[in-house]
Amino acid sequence: MAKQVEGISEKVELCAKKEFLEKGYVDASLRTIAAEAGTTTGTIYSRYGGKEGLFSAIVFPVILVAGIWMIKQENRR
Repeated sequence: MAKQVEGISEKVELCAKKEFLEKGYVDASLRTIAAEAGTTTGTIYSRYGGKEGLFSAIVFPVILVAGIWMIKQENRR
């Protein structure tokens, strides 16, 4: 089993956010993300399963926070 490098997920996700924001989902490159994060595409595939999983890992927490905020706003009425 491959050794997990501490902090690499955070680096990958930070670089992915930049790549997705600049190029959009379709044109974002896992190779570019991996290179910017100082890792390999294999690391991204093993941790996230691919581009869709990486995108979901970035977007899901934002959607969750937004949903909680909306529920709180609704409960204030």
